[in-house]
Amino acid sequence: MTVVTSAQISYQNQPGYNDCLLPPTNASFLTPASKSSTTTTGASNTAASDESNENKVDLKDSIDAQLAKLLAMPTSLPAREFTHYKAKLTTNLPRDLPLVQAWLSALDECDADKAKQQEVRQQVIDYMLHHNGVSIWALPLRKVVESLVISDQ
Repeated sequence: MTVVTSAQISYQNQPGYNDCLLPPTNASFLTPASKSSTTTTGASNTAASDESNENKVDLKDSIDAQLAKLLAMPTSLPAREFTHYKAKLTTNLPRDLPLVQAWLSALDECDADKAKQQEVRQQVIDYMLHHNGVSIWALPLRKVVESLVISDQ
C-alpha cells in the first residue's frame, strides 16, 4: 500500500505539476534576442517570410563558419577520437539553433579565457540535461570544448 502525503496530492492536482523548467541562463555571452511584435498581412507577410528564410540561411552559414574555426583550434584529444567527434558535429549539429551560434561565437572569442570555456561547457551540459535527443551532437560538442587547449598567457 502506498501512502500519499497531502503535499503530493496538492501538487498532483495542479496542471503541469511535473513539467521541467529550463534553468535561468546567466551566461554573459547569451543576450536575449529582441523580436518585434508587429502584425503582417498580405505582401508584407511574404516579405517577412523571405526575411526569416534569409536569417535562417545567415544563421546556418554563421554556425558552419564558427564550427570550422572551433574544429581548427588545438585540442588535447587523440586524433582518432577527434576525428570521430568532428564527424558527429559536422553531420548532426543543428544549424538553426541561435543558442548553438552563441556557444560557438563565445568559444571563438575565448582564446585566452578558460573561464569562458568552462561557462560554455556548463551551458552545454545544462542543455543536455533538460532536452531529449540532443546527445548525438551535444556530447561531441562538450568533449571538444573540454579538450580545447587554451594557453595561459
